[in-house]
Amino acid sequence: MKVHFRAEFARDWVMTRENTMGKNPINHLRECVQQIIGPSGNIKTLDSGYTDCNLMLIFDEIDYEVFEMKLWQVLEDEFQIGKGSREANIRYEKIMEKEEAEEVKKAEMLAAIQPKVDSLLSCAPYKELLHEINTIAPQVTSLGVQRIFNSRAYLFSVDEGCGYTTYLNIFANLVESLELFEFTDDSRVIETVVEYNDKDPWLQYNAIGKFRNKLISFDISQWVEHLDEPNFKRFLRKLRSIQKDYIYVFRIHYTEEPLLSRVYQVLSDALYTKSVVFPQFTYKEYFEFVSQPLGKYGFSVSDDAKDEFNKKVLDEKSKGDFYGLRTMRKIAYEMMYRKMLNNAINNGNSMIIHADDLEGWA
Repeated sequence: MKVHFRAEFARDWVMTRENTMGKNPINHLRECVQQIIGPSGNIKTLDSGYTDCNLMLIFDEIDYEVFEMKLWQVLEDEFQIGKGSREANIRYEKIMEKEEAEEVKKAEMLAAIQPKVDSLLSCAPYKELLHEINTIAPQVTSLGVQRIFNSRAYLFSVDEGCGYTTYLNIFANLVESLELFEFTDDSRVIETVVEYNDKDPWLQYNAIGKFRNKLISFDISQWVEHLDEPNFKRFLRKLRSIQKDYIYVFRIHYTEEPLLSRVYQVLSDALYTKSVVFPQFTYKEYFEFVSQPLGKYGFSVSDDAKDEFNKKVLDEKSKGDFYGLRTMRKIAYEMMYRKMLNNAINNGNSMIIHADDLEGWA
């Protein structure tokens, strides 16, 4: 049986009891709950603080009704707290099949993440971040210190059209699957752009309280030349004051030093921040990527087409409207069209795209 148990005590009451008991009431409550559910019962800490705790109780020695009766007896005997007490808010509920299904869903989500990560091009620093989170997760959950994990914000430096939304979604799925953060629903990620003007940027986010338990992305690219303005620093301080309810990811376009370090430093002055740089894709990586949309329709591309492909990529970049992987998909469709046209003209049926299929397109 699983029981979700939450307790929150008034701070003044905790301080007084700590002095008289010689121990923190939250810690003492955990000990009492362990005695109730028996030595074979397991207590999993979901979150814990000085005045509150959020626990998952797993036991089978007693039934739910006996647990409830013994719990309130202990609260009365050890803490002099009864139902409706103003000093404490005690809540608990038996986990039903729906919640158990959610755990299965999280396990399946976690299993599905690694193939997606493996398929990502380049982005070694991002993959290192995911590995780090996988490594530390058991330590965080066993100690029940998700708040410490959630105290860190992130700075992603990544170009337009290079999979930023995918990176955010994989990150959100991972931290939820590892029980490091609990999202309110499946819409885990909100992407926003912090607009630069003469107004307080916080005005864009005065309704942020309606979207708790989300990963919120703040594109601050418009502010990289205005980091010292009081409005921006005030914006960061306000975000810090409500950080426990969110995961923050700040995004700027791919930026080199020293500007990257400057952005990181300003964020770090207000928030504990981890910087993750997504290197720009090489021509070789673009060529590898384009095989994915081609393969979806049964096409492939020969190595002899690399030079023509590279010319096309260079041409697209020179136009000033280059959107990374999105542009690669557009190029892939054009490659397939040109191949089919060549087949139609020459009465062919090959699905392999060669250099002569692309000649003169850039």
